[in-house]
Amino acid sequence: MSKANTRKLWTSVASEDTKTKVMNLATGDFQERTPVKCLILYQSRKETQNTKKIAEHMALAIKADLMPIDRVEEININDYDIVGFGSGVYMRHLGKQLIKYVQNLPPKKQEAFIFYTSGAQVVDRARDKFSRLLQSKGRTVIGSWHCMGWDVFFTLFKKTGGFNKGKPDETDCKSASDWIIKLLGRRHEE
Repeated sequence: MSKANTRKLWTSVASEDTKTKVMNLATGDFQERTPVKCLILYQSRKETQNTKKIAEHMALAIKADLMPIDRVEEININDYDIVGFGSGVYMRHLGKQLIKYVQNLPPKKQEAFIFYTSGAQVVDRARDKFSRLLQSKGRTVIGSWHCMGWDVFFTLFKKTGGFNKGKPDETDCKSASDWIIKLLGRRHEE
């Protein structure tokens, strides 16, 4: 990944116990703010690793903690200000493990974003349903992002090597990194 994909909008200038003085690299303006802790949870198919690839690029771009859903018991989601939830889309739904995890979350006021990969374009229903689930748990969904992914779900696709092979590619990864920087940069400017 190139250095351009890991650029920061803010840089720390001085730090105290609970506040950090930061400078907006675009404008040179200074601001005090409490550091934001971000976690990215994801579920990704072992055969393709589409969502994992995107999650890793996003986490690197914003220096977030990254955790696959099957290891989520190792962290406390309440320690984070913002949580990203990522999954592939399977038969018009996000991953069952991710859905079950969110269904069992206690209500909490917390910001969240959604990102997902899929073999088909028409997947907004999966995002919308998951967004409503997050909102029912007190989360405020601040954005969502999608890209096409390599699809080998059906037996026929496996026999032919799938479709969208090579996706997500470097362009998709850069787009994901740029999107998350812009999304969270906008949040910090509020």
